[in-house]
Amino acid sequence: MRRRSWHGTKLALSLAAVALGAAAGFPQIAHARVAGGAGARADCYAEFDGITAIPNSHPPRVECVDGDACDQDGVCGNGFCEFNIRLCVNQNDPDIPVCRPPRDGLARLKVVPPRFSELADGLDLTKSTCGESYSVAVAAHRGPFGPDRPGRQQLRVIAWARNATPTVDSDEVTLVCVPRPRNRPCGPTTTTTTVPTTTTTTLPTTTTTVATTTTTVATTTTTVPTTTTTVATTTTTAPTTTTTVATTTTTVPTTSTTVTTTTTTTTTITLVNACDPATATDLTGQPTVTVTFSGAPTFAYSPKCFVASAGTQVTFSGSFQFHPLVGGEVVNGAKVPDPLSPITPTGTGTSASFTLTTPGTYPFYCDIHALPFGMEGAAFIVPTTATTTTVATTTTTVATTTTTVATTTTTVPTTTTVTTTTTTTTSTTNTTSTTSTSSTTTTTVPLCAPIVVGQPIPNTYVLRGATGEKRCTTNSAANRFASCISDAGCGNTAGACMSLPWVTADGQVMPFSTGTQTTFTVTAPGTFPTCEHSVCIPCGNPNASCPGIPGCEVPDNPNGCVPRGTQGCCDQPGFIVPTFFVNILGGLCSRVDQIACGGGVVNTSNPQTGDNDVNKTGDTSDPGADCCYNGHPASECLNNTNLNDDPSLTAQGGCNTNGAGKDYKGKIVRTIGNGSRDADGIHFRLVTPELSTTWTDGQSPPGTCAPGSTYDDGELLVSQLILKAEPTTAGASGSFTDQNGDGCKRAGAGFIAASNLQTDGPIAVPGAQAGGPARPQSYDGTQGSVAAAVSEVFSGPNSPIRDIGFVAITPFMPADVVPAQSCSCTVEPGCPE
Repeated sequence: MRRRSWHGTKLALSLAAVALGAAAGFPQIAHARVAGGAGARADCYAEFDGITAIPNSHPPRVECVDGDACDQDGVCGNGFCEFNIRLCVNQNDPDIPVCRPPRDGLARLKVVPPRFSELADGLDLTKSTCGESYSVAVAAHRGPFGPDRPGRQQLRVIAWARNATPTVDSDEVTLVCVPRPRNRPCGPTTTTTTVPTTTTTTLPTTTTTVATTTTTVATTTTTVPTTTTTVATTTTTAPTTTTTVATTTTTVPTTSTTVTTTTTTTTTITLVNACDPATATDLTGQPTVTVTFSGAPTFAYSPKCFVASAGTQVTFSGSFQFHPLVGGEVVNGAKVPDPLSPITPTGTGTSASFTLTTPGTYPFYCDIHALPFGMEGAAFIVPTTATTTTVATTTTTVATTTTTVATTTTTVPTTTTVTTTTTTTTSTTNTTSTTSTSSTTTTTVPLCAPIVVGQPIPNTYVLRGATGEKRCTTNSAANRFASCISDAGCGNTAGACMSLPWVTADGQVMPFSTGTQTTFTVTAPGTFPTCEHSVCIPCGNPNASCPGIPGCEVPDNPNGCVPRGTQGCCDQPGFIVPTFFVNILGGLCSRVDQIACGGGVVNTSNPQTGDNDVNKTGDTSDPGADCCYNGHPASECLNNTNLNDDPSLTAQGGCNTNGAGKDYKGKIVRTIGNGSRDADGIHFRLVTPELSTTWTDGQSPPGTCAPGSTYDDGELLVSQLILKAEPTTAGASGSFTDQNGDGCKRAGAGFIAASNLQTDGPIAVPGAQAGGPARPQSYDGTQGSVAAAVSEVFSGPNSPIRDIGFVAITPFMPADVVPAQSCSCTVEPGCPE
């Protein structure tokens, strides 16, 4: 028996349409299997059946357009896609030959989210079997004022084997419902309405004339509702006698009946988070809108529902710690977060601002109080009203002189002679037509895919941070950077299964801010087929006062900031990272400030031809003023000159944390590309010079970092690092290597910990083709990118961990076009890179 879907109530309204679709023979999608796990050796423990994933999507992604054959509700344009899924366990799957089902079956099975737990009902975990089919409905995001957006639903199943290795199979699949495109409307629906008809019947006049004894009996027609009786006509002819029968005319009165039909039209208004745009607060034309919120007794946003103009900055004000903000809808009693919403998840601080540039509907809710108290709302963004200015027009009429020349027409009389003969002559006229054909050859030059669909490539764009899937961190005992559900999937390393974005340095794991954003300008497009477009990340004045670290601007630098930290930072940065909390050493604050303009490339070739993997290798030994080691090619040196001026390892104090590790000196070699083309999609590789500052904040409550905290005079500076991070969506790697042969490559904690044998690397974050977290933005703009950065850092005397390696993995929403900014930049080489 097929189970009722979780949105059964909504589907019940469409039963008639479903019945019509079934009668018309809606095609059924073929069953397929989706394993969806991070390790193939356990993928056959549990599998999703009845759906087909997009090839090479990680985690597996199943997409369906509302109303296509894959949409099993049979209703086109209702804003839902229904997927019929069942769960299969202990499978001998020929597509996964390395996996063998556990001999003793499974010990237990868990489905996440719990509302889909019926997928596992009735399964015998000791046998190879499949459960009953279950309908999962995914709602697309429908906006009355702007473009619709895909809706997503993640499903996870965790299977624990009984007496088998591997012990756990963790599978994940993302169901995506794509709104019906406007250029593919639903087929026409035929509606037949039967209205009672008024029938007026007039019996004809009957005339009988008998001549030469002809007797005609009149035809009698009797009409009653639904029954007609006809009496046949009989004709008899008698010879010699003529009788005339008078004509009899009978008229039956006509009865007319008028039927009045009343048609009732019912209009249903679809509310978004209980908001109706017709009754929402009108705030159009205001450049900023502030939404306040609080807890008991109201548990509400104010304003809850509002209409604003495109480009409005919306600021939410309240305690996000107690009321976490999420962009998304509450549908049928379930929270549906929208990973593409510009209102990004916010769980710390008291103020967050989002600029809503594109017309559309942007719902939001409190992650804790949306369901019990209805703490939800929506912003309806409408196009900016254009202003029309009428300029007076002056019309000057110049006199025109017309000269008419007389024309003489002579008509010659025509004489026509008609001769009548008995001969008929047929004249044939032969017409010869000459056709000239001109052949035109048109050559179409292929174009590069746009960065944003429908927009020219030369433009200014912004990449905004987002929340991503869970991935095992750098220090995981197993499955590093793989998808995970819990720490069990990361070798049981405590705290290793963490939602993106996050950063690790020397094995310490730090959740990263989702408020990260990068604004960049493409001045001129690249050419086909490479389609590599150079970008510029603005800075403004790189030596302006740095408001986030005033403690570094105190005369004589008593707080021990690095030299560059005392010289200010960009006053118009394109790269922004809000202050975030670091949960080590009792709780620290950290921030990143841009200190120079940045650059990089965006590659939009389709199919993809770029190779944007980034590899960085570091050596802690001092390379001298020329920033290259003795005897190395001059091309590796500053100013292309090798001065052969390296100090000896002994002069540096030896290969230890009080010697070569106690300074900011070293060498990092950067390599672009790994010899294979990147996965299809739009790739970003951006480099920005940055200053990272971490400190113990005196104004924040103990063990916390208050939003907007700054590093002030007298506070404890834990570390300050100069970074030239180069996040890329193709994949990144890094390692400590001995580049000059002195036997010293690292003096510090490295990527994981000084005692860990893998701390020197190589540490590689794979791209999409290898199943890694790094991935490009989709060409159609429905899926954002995930960037990875890996590098070495020589953190100097202030940092107790000295030479470290860091890994940052950051998801982004699809790129948006923003108001144009002029920008030009050449990223200057420095040392260590």
